[in-house]
Amino acid sequence: MERLKSMGKQLSEEINYFPHAISWALSQDVSLLTRSLEAASDKNVLAVGSGGSSTAAAFLAAMHEATFGKVSRWITPLELVTRRSQTYSCSAVLISAEGKNKDILAAAESMIAAEIPGIAITLTLGNALTDICRRTSAATVASFSIPWQKDGYLATNTLVAVMILIARAYKASNLM
Repeated sequence: MERLKSMGKQLSEEINYFPHAISWALSQDVSLLTRSLEAASDKNVLAVGSGGSSTAAAFLAAMHEATFGKVSRWITPLELVTRRSQTYSCSAVLISAEGKNKDILAAAESMIAAEIPGIAITLTLGNALTDICRRTSAATVASFSIPWQKDGYLATNTLVAVMILIARAYKASNLM
């Protein structure tokens, strides 16, 4: 029971930080991300994410489909690594808050090896994912630097912030 209380307190603290996370996400320059997504407007998108980033990846795939009419879907990093079908008409978008998990790093290596054009979205600067993606001209890195401490298990502020960045980049307000 004590653990639940501490988890509840942590979650309530995260939720109380929402206005700051939202304000931060609304103040960020998303022009590079917008240009990168527009450059992929003629391609189907494989939005890659796991854990907390899977929700953001699913959201990005839905936004790409709604905005550009291209069939897009969320996949896990493992699905990208083991993908056997043709990806010549696809672009990959890798989403990872910290850019350090082994699965997303393997997906980045696979994306580069398969010569799939891609975008990496991270909420930290100078991480392993951005380092891998900067080795090729076929990948664009859109890194942001969140001003808050690492979220708890549910990564609520990080998830809200990245989804706002994605929505702004797709100019979601123009769709409604």
